[in-house]
Amino acid sequence: MYLCMKSGCRMSGEDFARSKNPVEARAFIVNEQGKDAFLRQATARAREQKMDMTIQENWALSMARIEEYLQSLEQARRLSATHYEVGGCELLLQPLGESNVGRYAFPRTLVTFSGEEREVSSFHRQFMLRFLTLGG
Repeated sequence: MYLCMKSGCRMSGEDFARSKNPVEARAFIVNEQGKDAFLRQATARAREQKMDMTIQENWALSMARIEEYLQSLEQARRLSATHYEVGGCELLLQPLGESNVGRYAFPRTLVTFSGEEREVSSFHRQFMLRFLTLGG
């Protein structure tokens, strides 16, 4: 028995051999071992095809202020003292100490966004809009 990848239809070996449809040509033998192997291969391919993205930025914000913002988000989850997950985006916070510009001192935090490209881009934009407002 063969299983069509796109439509999920099942067909016999003869029907499969006669099929001229390219979608049906990408079929797999369905049995307990074949099904498990197919699922393992599909999962591995999906992981390989994910567009991973990393953005690392030095922000003039204290780590406490960033943590306060992350804790206010419903979908944010704290993984460790400096590691958060927001949806499919992971954030790593690293305090860098203060930066002095003339007589002014600014706190600095290195923020690393990583994960799937779509998730990172989306949360990075949300993060920037939150902290790049007039007056921060």
